Amino acid sequence: MRNIYKQAENVCVWLGETDANSELAWGLIENLVDGTETAILTIVNDKARKDKFEALKVLFRRAYWWRVWVIQEVNCGRENGREVQVFCGDRQITWRELLKMSENMKKKEIRDLLVTEYPNDPTSIYSLTGGGPLKLGLSNYSDGPEPPLMELLYTHMSKLSSDPKDKVYALVGISSSKEIETDYTWSVYDAYVNTAWRLINATKSLDLICVSQNDSNKYNLPSWVPDWERRSVHPNHRVMGLHIRRMFKAAGDSVAICSFSDDKKILTARGFIVDSIGEITYPFYMEGDNKEEKMVHTLKAFIEWWRLFLFTKGDSHSAQEEFRRTLCGGDWNADYDKHHRKRLPIFCSLIKDLCKDYRLLGFTPPEFESNLLNEVPKGKEDKYAAVSAASLRMHSKCFALSKGARSCFTPRATKSGDLVCVLLGCKYPVILRRVEKHFVLIGEVYVDGIMEGELMDAFKKDPSKEPFKAMDFNIH
Repeated sequence: MRNIYKQAENVCVWLGETDANSELAWGLIENLVDGTETAILTIVNDKARKDKFEALKVLFRRAYWWRVWVIQEVNCGRENGREVQVFCGDRQITWRELLKMSENMKKKEIRDLLVTEYPNDPTSIYSLTGGGPLKLGLSNYSDGPEPPLMELLYTHMSKLSSDPKDKVYALVGISSSKEIETDYTWSVYDAYVNTAWRLINATKSLDLICVSQNDSNKYNLPSWVPDWERRSVHPNHRVMGLHIRRMFKAAGDSVAICSFSDDKKILTARGFIVDSIGEITYPFYMEGDNKEEKMVHTLKAFIEWWRLFLFTKGDSHSAQEEFRRTLCGGDWNADYDKHHRKRLPIFCSLIKDLCKDYRLLGFTPPEFESNLLNEVPKGKEDKYAAVSAASLRMHSKCFALSKGARSCFTPRATKSGDLVCVLLGCKYPVILRRVEKHFVLIGEVYVDGIMEGELMDAFKKDPSKEPFKAMDFNIH
């Protein structure tokens, strides 16, 4: 397919027929393409144009933008200076112009203004500042013309295909990972297992095994093999992996020491046990029919998580910071989450307002530093936005304390007694479950205090000794 698009004289994109929304959106696009930053800010700030921005969101959510194969279409079609033409009914614009408009929307001042125009609505902010043509960029992690396949798989996890194998195959031709076979006679099982096996061997990294975006194992894959099909028990709220936040380095600069069984069903990986899971909360899922119901649901989950933490760790200011980091899987925030450092007092303020039975739930707000309290936003919408941003990251996760009192942000399937492990060549700690004489991978885990390789010095001094003794994990 890549050669077809590279050799084509013209490449045209068809977004579909026009409708009332697309006509409104097209008029807005024409105003935004060549506008100065000041002019665009004026347009964004114009309340009378809100319906046009709503229409642009709808246009940027059309089915075209979700197809995995079109990534090749637009990127290869633009090689050698050629122009791709975009059509919506009888409307026409070049890809270059549409991309310029989207990049204008990403500028900081414009994005900050959109955050105020769409409070408590991160999906709208993302659609307007990262959707449309920006959604079809090659890689979120590098700028090269042929990124590694792993980068492309990470970047386009949310894309759709009629054949699940194409979630991989559609990206191989535009990647630097030419060693990956694309055989349509294979089953989905064989395609995904073979891809994982070859990528691990080629990269000497186990980061790939941490990708888990589904709540079921439809293809009966080994637990270490990612299922790239977009499918979830909660399809409206995809699980956000740690790689979306930032690249950690729990295993330092180590490379994977691993091998595979002849049938590729078993991955044997070297690493060490850090701890085991002690107490754990129920998994949190984003639920609710309206904004306030969703808020209350999230706040009550926060109360459960905080109570577990408080009993063991206390509520000192350093403990509060530890809980704040763990609550969302690290000291990270999205562009729309401008109050992330005030997250705890914001949660507590809303609990008092919306959860009238909070004392019956056993919740007592901690004492916060005065300077932190002074920075808490006064407006309800800003507070709602902070909680919404956190709930996206809490979705399908649990809070747990290890038996060694480490704060953990774990996959929903984690159970008490599961092992917290660091595998060589893996940026993220993982949860492994011992099943008879082998292990099953439950998923990646954020463990406060070990994400930057803090345990690796002790491990390297003598891998043959406790507390971090090297061992080989047979993962099925």
